Amino acid sequence: MSGDWRTSASTRGVHMPSADFSRSPSAAITLSAREKGKYSLRAAILACVTNNWADAGFEREISTTLEKSCSLSPRGIGFFMPTNLPFQVSGTRASSLLPGINQRAIYQVGSGTGGNVVGTELLAADFIEVLRNRTVTGQLGAKFLSGLVQNIDIPRQDSQTQTYWVGESVALTEAEATFDQVQLRPHVVGALSKMSRLMLQQSTPAIEMLVREDLLLVEALAVDAAALNGTGSSAQPTGIANTAGVGSVIGGTNGADLLFDFLIQLYATPLVANAPQENLGFAMNAKCKGYLASLKADTGQYLWQPQQSIAGATPDSVVGYKYAVSNQLPYNLTKGSSSGICSELIFGNWQELLIGEWGVTEILVNPYDSTGFTTGDVSVRVFQTVDVGLRHPASFSVMSDALTPGF
Repeated sequence: MSGDWRTSASTRGVHMPSADFSRSPSAAITLSAREKGKYSLRAAILACVTNNWADAGFEREISTTLEKSCSLSPRGIGFFMPTNLPFQVSGTRASSLLPGINQRAIYQVGSGTGGNVVGTELLAADFIEVLRNRTVTGQLGAKFLSGLVQNIDIPRQDSQTQTYWVGESVALTEAEATFDQVQLRPHVVGALSKMSRLMLQQSTPAIEMLVREDLLLVEALAVDAAALNGTGSSAQPTGIANTAGVGSVIGGTNGADLLFDFLIQLYATPLVANAPQENLGFAMNAKCKGYLASLKADTGQYLWQPQQSIAGATPDSVVGYKYAVSNQLPYNLTKGSSSGICSELIFGNWQELLIGEWGVTEILVNPYDSTGFTTGDVSVRVFQTVDVGLRHPASFSVMSDALTPGF
């Protein structure tokens, strides 16, 4: 490694002695808020391209520590990074909106992608974000199991021992509880992007956060979508909506307009199944929220409104339970003759949703791909390994044929 990483790191305001490179439940290492903010994904990518880590020693030391603590092995020209870095530049609003996972257009200085964030008078604080979905599972309290190495089997009792009333001198019937396992197995999700060499060299702090967001939060959104609706096939985990044993609320042959009666059925289904009740809530899309907010009584009063609210703001609960709104919940499903217009809602105890994470985010850089060699474009690939499981499928209920006329 050329250069002195301690010297180069300190020039960017990073004070290495305060970093705690120890194992922690939420990430492979612990960094202070200041160190998280100073971490430069762009600098690490550029170091891979030039094979010169003089200006990215801090990032390299973190990668090396992750390799050791998570039993990882580096592959090719790449590095490992924590998954809990911030995605906000001072003066900009936080990015809680996440893009869908996809192969994205190349970022170039002279184009409408990279070029719009490189300049002598770039207004980084006024950066215009793309309209994106929001993650929902984290909002509602899913349990993340980080730093996994091996396959995970969690024993689960799925039936109880039977009891019997017997008469005098009548023998009891033998009966035992039965057990199974919640299994978590690695599933890999990835994203591929390209950046121009000039963009890596000339970009401002704002583009550093943009690179982090587009390379890492796309995967967060993909994991979130898999937790909700993963098919269990084509290398995807099995999400809540497709897990056997999850409760089902059915509107009708051709779906049904979403009424509060269906919300009551959704929350009653897990309660009837004796599901744990610590962290119950709804997940719905924007069309469902809009339609519910528009429902009126015969007197013309809105049914869903906060008590004694002058502003008339939307309440923070519906039929007594919290909710989160995200277009991660589909609104283009089909039921009978209702083609492409049905919405999905999920209710449940979100602490019963387990999301396992193996290792940390793996980033590989290829500066010499067949199309980018002559231009200096750099291909960047991101991998993350996860799985989804439910402690008790009966803790959730799903409605997949809700109609929202007018929305």
